[in-house]
Amino acid sequence: MLRRRLGGRLDGKRLCRTYVKLTTAALAAGTLGWFAARTCATTVTSSTWAPVLGLTAGGVTMLVLFVLLARILKISELRSLPGLG
Repeated sequence: MLRRRLGGRLDGKRLCRTYVKLTTAALAAGTLGWFAARTCATTVTSSTWAPVLGLTAGGVTMLVLFVLLARILKISELRSLPGLG
């Protein structure tokens, strides 16, 4: 049934290639986001704002880098997201 719905065979090579691209983009974005969060959290002297700034910096860094890397790696599923196609 799934084969009929998708309009053909499930291509294992293409699927694996997409997962490798997604994993690469997520790993790079996660690593750099962690470094950004750690740097921002340790530079702020206020103990109240340090976690907030770290979380914000890490989250924004991860989001921007993942979308940028996904575009560079030409992940076709990115086109289905509104505003990114």
